[in-house]
Amino acid sequence: MPENGSIVFLMTPGNSIPDYLVNPTAATKVVQELKLMGIKYFLVFAETLDQYRIIGNAIKAAGLQFFSDERWSFEGLIGPNAIGYFDPAQYRQSRIDPFLLPLKREFPASFIGFHFKDEPGLIHLDNLGKVKDCLSSQPEFEKMKVFVNLFPIHANYAALSGLAHSLYGRRQPSEFGVDCSKDIIQNDKLVREMVEGYGAYVRMVMEKIRPDYLCFDLYPFYDGLENCNRARELTMSANLKVISGNAWSANITPIAYLQNFQVEDGFYANFHHLRWFTSWALAFGIKEFSNFISHDGILDEKKSTGLLDSRNEKTKLGGDQQSVFGFLRNIQEELALFRYRGFVAPFLNVMTGDLVGWLPSAEILAGEYLSGNANQVMVFFARRPIEGKVQTEVGLNSWYSRIEQLDVGTGQWALVGQNTNGIRLTLEEWPGALYRLTK
Repeated sequence: MPENGSIVFLMTPGNSIPDYLVNPTAATKVVQELKLMGIKYFLVFAETLDQYRIIGNAIKAAGLQFFSDERWSFEGLIGPNAIGYFDPAQYRQSRIDPFLLPLKREFPASFIGFHFKDEPGLIHLDNLGKVKDCLSSQPEFEKMKVFVNLFPIHANYAALSGLAHSLYGRRQPSEFGVDCSKDIIQNDKLVREMVEGYGAYVRMVMEKIRPDYLCFDLYPFYDGLENCNRARELTMSANLKVISGNAWSANITPIAYLQNFQVEDGFYANFHHLRWFTSWALAFGIKEFSNFISHDGILDEKKSTGLLDSRNEKTKLGGDQQSVFGFLRNIQEELALFRYRGFVAPFLNVMTGDLVGWLPSAEILAGEYLSGNANQVMVFFARRPIEGKVQTEVGLNSWYSRIEQLDVGTGQWALVGQNTNGIRLTLEEWPGALYRLTK
């Protein structure tokens, strides 16, 4: 399996039985189209074993892998409000024995994990932890992974708690202390409450479920963030930091969803926006991404565009995602064996790090990465604004015999400095740049 690539939520919202779950030819087309966009893992949303077989065979033939969706079987046992009692014996009888074990036997290398309930609330966590324990007790699932996607940081209390599904929603910027008209934070107390509350939520997920992949779905051009730069920067930086910090401390993989959808009359997040968001994520230590959503359909009672249309043809968003993959693929490969250390961002009052000693520009973020080789490290620089040209001189804490910059298009390294402790940084065409420092 390549180090580069991303995950896709394979679903046609509003259509429970799309053609790619019943027609092998359609399944093959879908998988091949998404593979061109850099998809390596599929979160399969299907109901029957036959549907999993059809899409699973197409995924297997392409040399890719998939996760099963465990939401409906979970809620079928304890109810959507998760207030019932989870019975492991009943779960084995109704789900594991007749469904998951046969699926694993048929797809031993391709079926690699379980997609748990999307956006779980606090009241779901104890039962989801029991699901994890139940699955882990099966010898056949010893190496299987658990993927959990969480609410974004500005989700309201009804959502984070899970107590009132009908009231789930996202807080508007004014509700967490941002005045969009003035582009300022006007209430630090509301900001702290949001960040601290979300941090507690994420830590509870880590403690109760113990996932292998920790994802979140903050869409920076949706739910009131599309027209409020200060709220967008605040939620992005805080959400990325919380998810990355919790994941790296537990030695698991942090993941960020990309906004690969556009509701009717909604904001169109194109490849420029998506490359910019991934650059911020890389600066905060998130190297893996998931795509929402694979197909056109109905979201929030509105028509929406996904990566593929109803004929399984690539949409404009699909073309954008191909471009994003072109930007990410070589960066992901180069960072694959490097461990995230921390970030530097003067506009967040983080002025220095282990590698970066001086970053005078408030328009730049830096993510530091270390490896087992103390003589070679990496720094990823991201542009704070979505567009434009930013330049600065970067001072490093050590001298390096070689400083190289990755050409994200070709994957080749270019020598840009020798026997120096500084970098002349320019970000314009690309919103981010990766540098390799060798002592």
